[in-house]
Amino acid sequence: MNLKIKMKKMKKALVISGGGSKGSWGSGIISYLVEEQNKSWDIVIGTSTGSLIAPLAVIGKSEQLKKAYTSVTNKSIFNVEPFNKKGKVRIFNALWRVLTKKTSLGVANNLKKKIKENKF
Repeated sequence: MNLKIKMKKMKKALVISGGGSKGSWGSGIISYLVEEQNKSWDIVIGTSTGSLIAPLAVIGKSEQLKKAYTSVTNKSIFNVEPFNKKGKVRIFNALWRVLTKKTSLGVANNLKKKIKENKF
């Protein structure tokens, strides 16, 4: 089998990692690739925030991606914030939550509301 035939069978995949700031960066890169470079992919997958970005990347909703990732604040994600105003973890609150409630550092119920309000 020659190389040209093999190249035609190859699929292009977009893999989007998780992590809030990585999602913001990734959504900007995807917007550029779609709008400026006319890129497309055969397979698009993501983890965590990447899984929220993936469907929008597939259907070409780059403007909504930009809006969603430039309007996020701690309050729009956490109803119990794990961070203080300087961005440091609230140590005593975090320890209290982990030791007594056996839960995470914060509660991110507001994120679910934020996703629904964007109505992608």
